Amino acid sequence: MSKIKKIIFISVVSFLIFGYIASLFLSRDALATLYTFINYIIMIIVLKYIFQKFQLPVFREKLAQKFSFFKSLEDKFKNLKEQNIIAEKEIKDQDKLFENLKAKINTWNKARELQREEKETKLQKISKAHKKRVNLQTQNIYQQKLIKEVFPRVINRTSEQLKQKFAKDQESETFLQDITSYMQKYIKKELAQKNWEIK
Repeated sequence: MSKIKKIIFISVVSFLIFGYIASLFLSRDALATLYTFINYIIMIIVLKYIFQKFQLPVFREKLAQKFSFFKSLEDKFKNLKEQNIIAEKEIKDQDKLFENLKAKINTWNKARELQREEKETKLQKISKAHKKRVNLQTQNIYQQKLIKEVFPRVINRTSEQLKQKFAKDQESETFLQDITSYMQKYIKKELAQKNWEIK
């Protein structure tokens, strides 16, 4: 016999024996109350056995599944927490990298601005130097023109006037030629040494 059949058989036999002994000493109402009480106890025992035999393993399995589910949730939560910490660290690293990059870009912009200002300054200096050179060339051209055109006329006119005044005297003519040649040399020398501005 199986274990459950043995338990049922022993329960029934003991119930009958106990009932017979109780009927000898108790009244009918008391016996009915006792039987009802014993029936409840037997029912509780049988239900407890059925629950332990059939329902408790299912309940334990479901409970184990719930525990494993909660454990997996806890593990996932820990894993997500660790991932969150790693993500926060990466965000902080990215922020630091961004700040460094921003500082480098600012430095490059400042350097580029300085280079632009230096180029502008050089261009202004070159422009000023070019204007100065053009002015000097213009002055030199003017002086050359003056030397080639005006001064020979002045010298020729002066020499003619002096020749007319001293026409009779041969020595005065030689003197005049010496003065005019000296004046030409002197004027050329002075113009070469001085930079006259054109007004």
